[in-house]
Amino acid sequence: MQIIKKMNLNNKIVLLFLLPELVLLTQLSAQPGYYPDDFLSTIFHKDRRDQLRKKMPPNSVAVFFANASRNRSNDVDYPYHQDPDFYYLSGYREPNAVLLIYKDLQHADNLKDYNEIIFVQPNNAWEELWNGKRLGIEGVKEQLGFEMVLANTDFRLYDLQLQKFDKILVKPLFNDIRDTDDKGDLYDLTQWFKQKAGIETPYVSSVPQRSANQKLDSIILESLMNEMRVIKTQEELILIRKAIDISCKGQIEVMKAVYPGISERKVQGIHEFVHRLYGSEDEGYPPIIGAGNNSCFLHYEENNKPEIDSGELILMDVGAEYRGYSADVTRTIPVNGTFSPD
Repeated sequence: MQIIKKMNLNNKIVLLFLLPELVLLTQLSAQPGYYPDDFLSTIFHKDRRDQLRKKMPPNSVAVFFANASRNRSNDVDYPYHQDPDFYYLSGYREPNAVLLIYKDLQHADNLKDYNEIIFVQPNNAWEELWNGKRLGIEGVKEQLGFEMVLANTDFRLYDLQLQKFDKILVKPLFNDIRDTDDKGDLYDLTQWFKQKAGIETPYVSSVPQRSANQKLDSIILESLMNEMRVIKTQEELILIRKAIDISCKGQIEVMKAVYPGISERKVQGIHEFVHRLYGSEDEGYPPIIGAGNNSCFLHYEENNKPEIDSGELILMDVGAEYRGYSADVTRTIPVNGTFSPD
């Protein structure tokens, strides 16, 4: 009822019509099998946080922001993709969140000691009706194994006391577009962080750097994350092999299907269809489908040649993404199916 009180009349009418769908969504999302069951485990993510904590400098805190949602046009956003490090450490796949990992135990009044805390999107029936189910605070506790979970809007009030740390490990921050309807969006979260860290000028960069006050350090954080992520666990290898297997299936199906006169876009479509058919959420990067002269461009992504001639080669650099891990497979074949002696 609190949600309905805050809405104008038109929104209230829409909500009344859609209440059955909202109830159905809630019931379905609580059922086993509603979500895939082969994501990385809660134990994996917790172990990764513990490993990072061991590597962090004395008296330090690591701060991770979730990726922002990006607008494509009007009320349409690009498909959301979580920051890889944020997902690696948390398993959380939603925007507008902050994860703090402390080197040492922290003490707070009326709370038990803790060494990590995550701020996430709270449940919101109206937003979930349009954009899908959120984990919410309780869902993050139950499904991702965090003990200290607060709403992202609570980050403004959270007594972070950053000045007491010798090192604040954080990736470069970017100026972001503010969502005036969301008081816990990435813009607000980063602004609150800057205030708590005593940053007077925007800390904006496309490359890792050390800030002027020497406390903020993204170089150390990048080094630690690279050191951890370069060595894959058995659990990760299963997903990587799955991504590779799906990508290879796409290449094989294209080899069966190509013919002189086919377009680059159709070839791309076959790859993407096969990827989705076998459970891939997305491509790990924009597909490169270059025929003839287009195969000479290293990052050709237009894929708009309408017809591929019989004597031309077609280069296909496409990788399926599966549960956060991407393959990277490139093959070059003659469109007519016959290789010359060369």
